[in-house]
Amino acid sequence: MVVENRRDKRYSLSSIEVSVNGAVGKIVDVSARGVLVSDIKGDFGLDDPCKVMFQVPLHGHITEYTVDGTVVRRIVEVMGISFPAPTSAWPAVLALLEIIETEGE
Repeated sequence: MVVENRRDKRYSLSSIEVSVNGAVGKIVDVSARGVLVSDIKGDFGLDDPCKVMFQVPLHGHITEYTVDGTVVRRIVEVMGISFPAPTSAWPAVLALLEIIETEGE
């Protein structure tokens, strides 16, 4: 049995759009302090600083969150980025989006 020993819950959310230094990617999963992104074009190396922008649909509006991140994993087309939570409500936003995507509005 595999035991997940992570600090933050991860969410696979298709409704959030993400870009890293302006390059659009696809979220594999996102948590309160990190994101795993695929299909990012660009020359990113480990420990490289980057700007991560999330476009989050909530209540009929798109809210943008931009954070300073650091590349912590880079494997072929997948990149892990660590960042401070963009807002203290970020974990609640992710949990709400999971409910909306699973159960509908």
